[in-house]
Amino acid sequence: MKSLFSILITLVLLLGAFLGASKTYANSLSPVKQEITIAIGERTTSTVTYTNESDQSQEIKLSTYEYNPRTDSIFENKENIFLKVDTDTITVQPNESKKISYEIYPLGNTTEGTYFNIIVLTPTTPQNNISLAESISQLVVLHLVKAENYIEDVTTKDYIVSMDVIDKGIPFLQPIKIKYTLINNSNFVLTPDGNIEVYNSKGKYPSYTQGINKDGKKVYPNESLEEEIEIMGFNISDLISERTAVGHIYNGLDSNPQNITKSINSYKVELLISVVIIFGITILMKSIKSDYSKKEN
Repeated sequence: MKSLFSILITLVLLLGAFLGASKTYANSLSPVKQEITIAIGERTTSTVTYTNESDQSQEIKLSTYEYNPRTDSIFENKENIFLKVDTDTITVQPNESKKISYEIYPLGNTTEGTYFNIIVLTPTTPQNNISLAESISQLVVLHLVKAENYIEDVTTKDYIVSMDVIDKGIPFLQPIKIKYTLINNSNFVLTPDGNIEVYNSKGKYPSYTQGINKDGKKVYPNESLEEEIEIMGFNISDLISERTAVGHIYNGLDSNPQNITKSINSYKVELLISVVIIFGITILMKSIKSDYSKKEN
């Protein structure tokens, strides 16, 4: 029953979070998302403003939940709820805006990482029934960091990046294909950013660069992101000179990239094979022509 309740209220709250601002006839909430960074063992406060845009006073019930953004689910697990409100209900008069304060206070054994809670504001009917259809919520994203990292903002080195050259391409016809993989071993939610550039140290031309993760995909703890990047760009000097691919991969939290370097072989072997084939075909054609001439004579 509790699971069914969680699913039902999740759907309603998510709909309210996205559509609440457009329900001008009923209520609105600002801001709909709050992102906060604090050090482990610390606490802080924040606010959310509820506006009653109806022509009747409203009794609003306040609730807090743990939120899972991957599954769009909410939970009543008190150990993972870091939001604390001073009161269970508030009264908001018609066309009144009321600022609601709450405390952000993670449990002492919570480790560094990214955590999600929501604070839900639900109007009640005159019969004191809860009106889930008009529920609206604020998402609170908490970045919990070690005290020594608090001044420098959120940072982590607990992720692994690898990169491989899948296909060196065909000059001027087919792009280079490079695959990178990022594994998130931290407790933070990462949004990889950066680029991969290809250059030839012996060629006098600018490097070819392609950005990564243009869709802004998030990598949750213990998950990974794998993406194949295509880079179209060749120079005549690439035929005989080795190129270098360098990935500058950021975790989306700090400005410290992981730089990975891979070599891209030249086309010397392909050129040699082509010369041998052309030479062989030339010799064969000459031989055939010579034999044909002898037969005519």
